[in-house]
Amino acid sequence: MAHLAASTPAKSLLNGMLINMLVNERIAEGTPEPKDGWTEVSRRPGLGITVDEKALGKPLFSIR
Repeated sequence: MAHLAASTPAKSLLNGMLINMLVNERIAEGTPEPKDGWTEVSRRPGLGITVDEKALGKPLFSIR
């Protein structure tokens, strides 16, 4: 969501939302953090986050 909001022209953007702020669990590093009502998206490749696979736990199922 943050990348979509960041790529939308200001005159067309009504609001944006940092979904990761709605939960207590943190399963990735590098997620956008709000500061004074604003945030910056990562300049790292992809989504710019590093997933903590240990925090995810064991998979519930696998599809092969």
